[in-house]
Amino acid sequence: MMALFDLPPILFQAVFLDVIELNPVRSQVGFEFGLQRSLASEEEANKTDSRFARFFRRIGKLIRSLTAPGVPVVLLGGRPAWIAGTKNQENALRPVHARFPRESAWVDAKALEVLLVSAAKFSVFYCPALFVRWLRCDRRLRKTFRESVRIYLRTYGVYIAARYWFKKSKPGCIILSNDHVGTYCALNKAAQDEGVPTVYIQHACVADHFPALKFDYAFLDGRDAFDKYGPSTKTKVFLTGIAKYDHTFRAKDLTRPKDGEQQSSIGICFNLLDDFEYTRTVLSQLRSDFVSREILVRLHPATPPAIFDAVRRLCEDMNLCMSEAAVEDSFAFLERVGILVCGASSIALEAALMGVPSVVYFSSETEDVYGFVKHGLSRHARSLERIAAEIVDLDRQPRSVLAEKAEYFCAGCSRPDRPPSAALAADLISRICDSEEPLGWERTDDGHYEWNAGNRNR
Repeated sequence: MMALFDLPPILFQAVFLDVIELNPVRSQVGFEFGLQRSLASEEEANKTDSRFARFFRRIGKLIRSLTAPGVPVVLLGGRPAWIAGTKNQENALRPVHARFPRESAWVDAKALEVLLVSAAKFSVFYCPALFVRWLRCDRRLRKTFRESVRIYLRTYGVYIAARYWFKKSKPGCIILSNDHVGTYCALNKAAQDEGVPTVYIQHACVADHFPALKFDYAFLDGRDAFDKYGPSTKTKVFLTGIAKYDHTFRAKDLTRPKDGEQQSSIGICFNLLDDFEYTRTVLSQLRSDFVSREILVRLHPATPPAIFDAVRRLCEDMNLCMSEAAVEDSFAFLERVGILVCGASSIALEAALMGVPSVVYFSSETEDVYGFVKHGLSRHARSLERIAAEIVDLDRQPRSVLAEKAEYFCAGCSRPDRPPSAALAADLISRICDSEEPLGWERTDDGHYEWNAGNRNR
């Protein structure tokens, strides 16, 4: 149980917490379209549940919270705590964690669930504070309460439970890989209020509408991410590169297939923003344009089962192959294709690092949010009929320029003499825990840090 003398100051400070600001994915305009699609998927999944079943589940969770442990995982004083609540976040942090030379604490999704259950016992008492916050909102923000009031309320509890967690163990720093979901924003705020340094490592490409950085340190993929986030007076930004890609571009020979080699397969990826009718139309067009060429279809890992099964049947009818994200990771998939077709997805960057050129075609609701077309990493097919023409042209183009184009998005990928991104990030985290200055990094005029091996000897 929490020590009584630790609790009152935290409970009082939580009253003034801006839970709207701590939930940008729920409250900021740029996230509205993706949020609505996500809520629609949740609603579809909940159709099999009665309203009473969902109500009693939440009551049960509240009762369990009364006996939940105060902390989800025992953290080590002065050592980092790696917090990864999803598979994508784990993929981003694991390579750096593997390079860290000392013992540290790993907090996974199950441990975070313990924190969320523990948080429920505090959240319910902040209904008046949330109501006051609602009164101060404009009309647009008030509308967000319709779907997000439970999330806003939970943020109070997460902050309180996390404050106690960090107060009790005083880790050397916490490492997060999400900057816009309320749970992680509350963890960041709680750690900073307890004087614990916070580190952010990207787990995917970012878009212009992402919130400003509010961490103590940020390890960004490349210059693209820094330009989108913008300079920050609160955050020290290091362009470390993408640790989970270290093994790809370092081992890949980015050259075009030899003359006379059989035409390579076409891979096509769809994400959660692409509806079934759009998927059917694109697949029909590609099969019509390339009757005898192998085409591999890959859906987003979180695709609802009903849509996944419908696309599988469609592929069987059209003689297309399926790549299941649950069985085959994206790198294994890209090894099997020579050209990628996709929409607004970070897999286009993964493809470039694997020496696979890409053609992007956007459905009406999406656009070049990651800037791959703008910066020459991907070709843009302006119509469905243009996809085939772009593929034929790419068949004849050299692949060696892909790494140069990718450097803007993934720092160091075109510099084989540069240490692996995971090693650079692990060294920085070690120095943060020991309150030491970074070695080998040079501060640029616009405020971020870039690797410069010559600085290690100064």
